Amino acid sequence: MREVFWILMGTYFQYFQYKKWRYLFYEEGLMTISGVIERVHKVLLHRKVQGVRLKQSPYQRRKNLATIILHSASGDVKIPYVQMDHALQMKNYILYKVESSHLKWM
Repeated sequence: MREVFWILMGTYFQYFQYKKWRYLFYEEGLMTISGVIERVHKVLLHRKVQGVRLKQSPYQRRKNLATIILHSASGDVKIPYVQMDHALQMKNYILYKVESSHLKWM
């Protein structure tokens, strides 16, 4: 009985984690919003990005999706399940903004 309860609770939290996850892509940066019980907002300026990586699982490959991983000094920001062509456009735009920025990094 206890196992069924934990399976149902896990399914419940996974569903709401999926439903409440958002990302907003701006000209100068991006923001991710997530969290089931409390909302977590992460903001990352494009010029602060140190590396960009696209990753695909076998499921994502079949569905033409990708996960974008942005590396920065403050940690990684992941944007899962983005259409592959849109993910490539986002990656190229972020790399362009990083390389063309004349603002100080620190």
